Amino acid sequence: MYIIVYSCPNVKAKTTYIDNGRRSCIYLAMDRLYTVKETCNLLKISRAKLYLLIKGGSLRSVKIGKKTLFKESTIQRFIGSLKET
Repeated sequence: MYIIVYSCPNVKAKTTYIDNGRRSCIYLAMDRLYTVKETCNLLKISRAKLYLLIKGGSLRSVKIGKKTLFKESTIQRFIGSLKET
């Protein structure tokens, strides 16, 4: 079995499996990851406020090494959970 992975510019990965001469393709939707600075800019909040939201459980982050990142879907869910005034 061979696995071939293609990257696409629209943030989807196409994986083709070749097994016994048969091909099947799977498209994986992947979230874009935003840095702390990018997330602050998107939400129009300070760095300190962002970390308060994380600490309070309102916004979840992921870590890659020491880098704190935010999934696009998590940011969208957070924005959707905000109450309009």
